[in-house]
Amino acid sequence: MARKVIVRRNRVTVNGRVVEQNAPKTKARLRAVALSDFAVATLLAWQLRPAQEAETAAEAWQTEGHVFTMEDGRALDPAYITRLFQAPQMPW
Repeated sequence: MARKVIVRRNRVTVNGRVVEQNAPKTKARLRAVALSDFAVATLLAWQLRPAQEAETAAEAWQTEGHVFTMEDGRALDPAYITRLFQAPQMPW
């Protein structure tokens, strides 16, 4: 069974503002990323994280439905992710 993630929405910075947009609507243009067993296991484990963080953050928790978020549930800024990937040593 092939396991993959299909990118349906993306966040980009345009003129200094973060813009969230739908991925292209045609199936041929949707981005699919194949996943290894390790990646699938990691994403399944990651699903538990928001519930734990929401409990810790209590009323400060903001949910926007994103997979990867800040500690309070807000979506990650694309520039932050870019800096992580450009860092000499990955933080993980």
